Amino acid sequence: MEWFKRRGVTQVYESKTPVFTVSTPSTPELGIDFQTPPTPSRLRSLVGAFRRTRRAHPRAQPQPLPSSLGSIVVATVFGLRVPGARIHLAIQPHPRSPPLAVIELATTTGAFMADIASGPLNFVLQCATRGGTDAPPLWEEARWAQFCNGCVSGSARRRGGGDADAVDLRVIDMLEHVSFGAGILPDYFVGTGTGTGTGTGPVDLVYMRARYERVVRSKDAEVLSMLGSEVKGYPEISFNLIRV
Repeated sequence: MEWFKRRGVTQVYESKTPVFTVSTPSTPELGIDFQTPPTPSRLRSLVGAFRRTRRAHPRAQPQPLPSSLGSIVVATVFGLRVPGARIHLAIQPHPRSPPLAVIELATTTGAFMADIASGPLNFVLQCATRGGTDAPPLWEEARWAQFCNGCVSGSARRRGGGDADAVDLRVIDMLEHVSFGAGILPDYFVGTGTGTGTGTGPVDLVYMRARYERVVRSKDAEVLSMLGSEVKGYPEISFNLIRV
């Protein structure tokens, strides 16, 4: 104050309110006293309230599927290790999203494991439907003729409906935390759905998940090439979807 008076300042406003205040947050709505340790009965009641809240607000449901894919997608190849079971291709925008399409290929699981060990695989899926501006996306086509490394392999089809959806979504849910890798899910239960294997006992499921570069050449031609893994200078696995 004396410093201001010596310099001719006659009025000095002195605030009696502190600039910063620190207070302990109160939570009367929760009824929790942080000063005294909670009793076991109190802990049980808090846990029960937390569980009731979780049941009242379940995990968020998946968002609606996007109408198009980006330049990088996640593709999962999986199949049961039983004679005659076919491998499947699931295409997703990202690992935790629902699959846009699940395609049952003509290649069996045993043949796929033998072929992938010998070199790169180049799949061509060709569908004979009319294109045009009103044509659906390629992954929504129902059936394809399949070629693998230049050889005719058979026919592939888009899966969906009933037990097929349930089995495919179960596999995707089990792999939602896997972004890249290959392995075996032991003792995967065989039911109606994945592959043509029969029986009711547990069998293993083989999977290979990776990020793929998606190149759209036209509305009737797309290429998916595996990223991060090359064999002899080529992607280890590539899928060519063509509409003719």
